[in-house]
Amino acid sequence: AVQQLKAMLLSDEHARESLGTGEERDDDLDSDAIDLMLSQADVRAQQLRLGMAEENLKSAAERAEGWMHDLEADSKPRRQRQRATRKAAQALTTLGSFQAEHGRPLAAVMGLQRAVKLTKKALKAAYALSGSYEGQVPFIIDINCDFDGSAKAHVDVNVKVASKRFNCATEDIAETDAQITFPNTP
Repeated sequence: AVQQLKAMLLSDEHARESLGTGEERDDDLDSDAIDLMLSQADVRAQQLRLGMAEENLKSAAERAEGWMHDLEADSKPRRQRQRATRKAAQALTTLGSFQAEHGRPLAAVMGLQRAVKLTKKALKAAYALSGSYEGQVPFIIDINCDFDGSAKAHVDVNVKVASKRFNCATEDIAETDAQITFPNTP
């Protein structure tokens, strides 16, 4: 009996591994649940069950926004948050379009405006600064900066002529299309 239980547990473990990590599986389940709600709404709309279709769309939007907020509250990686944000924008856009098509333009505007804000947010995050910069004036100064897409950078400045090295692991940065500044540096 112990051997059978051990074999069952091992089988369950292999099944979990084949689905991916817990985080990936949870994200897939959330995404699939939202897609299912959107598909159900489409079927109900085709059947002219418009009230039920709208309820499915509202549920999909609420689930997507809840997923997005949970990931943000838990400070999950940007890739996960972007996926949830895209799904929330999709659900809100679908809901807004449905409401506009079926005589509820004021309700549609709210969801569509929210979808636009989420899309802008996702695009801004997608174009966040990431990469590195290396510069030097031989025998005078070396500068190395690493940018990870967050509002912080790892900055290493070696002022050779003064024999001083400044290594800032998490320096605050502010960025525009034209420049990067260090707002907390005197």
